[in-house]
Amino acid sequence: MSIDQTAFQPETAKRAAPLSLWRAMRDFLCLLHNLFGGPADIAERRLIERKRHMLMLPWLRAGEAFLRRLVYIEALALLADAPPLAPLRAARPRRRRWIEVYPDKPEGWPVHFRMFEAKRSARRGARRRGARQPPIWIPAAFRPQRPRPGQSGKSGDTHSFSLLTKLSERSGMSVCHPTMRARFRNAWPAAERLEAMLRVYNDPHASARRLAVALRRRAGGTARLITPQPQTIANLVGAQTFARCDAIVARRQRQFQRACAPPDSS
Repeated sequence: MSIDQTAFQPETAKRAAPLSLWRAMRDFLCLLHNLFGGPADIAERRLIERKRHMLMLPWLRAGEAFLRRLVYIEALALLADAPPLAPLRAARPRRRRWIEVYPDKPEGWPVHFRMFEAKRSARRGARRRGARQPPIWIPAAFRPQRPRPGQSGKSGDTHSFSLLTKLSERSGMSVCHPTMRARFRNAWPAAERLEAMLRVYNDPHASARRLAVALRRRAGGTARLITPQPQTIANLVGAQTFARCDAIVARRQRQFQRACAPPDSS
């Protein structure tokens, strides 16, 4: 999906957040496109170098944190005039179905923008500290064959490596030699995160409506939504722009809390 340039005309844009912040988000997405390409460009790589992947992750985190704040401002505006909540319906069982995705057609990807940050688990922390992970199981049909002594043309050669890759149908991750896995990362998750940001940017009202309902049902959901970011992340968007957005979020939140507070009967 590309950036909708017509959504930010002053006469047609009806958004609660200041248009200057939305234009800053547009400029940030254009910068991401110039640095790393669009979602289709990233997905077509299938594999991405580890150094380039580590460089891309802070940019994606900064864009998601900034976009969450903008959607939160839109959701607060909807909460001011929201009708009473309807009773919860019984959860329906979800049917699993196969979905074919193509790298050159990001508009058909089943992506979802994560408004609430996931909780960091102890297992993830152990992985970052270098805990040993179980080896990846490779089917026998794709394992490198070990020739018998004397078959390779050299005496004493009892082991050989063959670079076998097999792209999985879902994620495009290749199963290859461990040294290749250490040098490359799967490009699909980064492409999906960028595509999700573009969809929310072009149509923030749908995400704002879902967030408004989630905030009314979740107690303390804002703590997982507006989390403080390191200064290095804020600098990628712009230190002054990010600080101004945080100030507007805090002011709008205080106004909404005062409007929803019960009257003082004393």
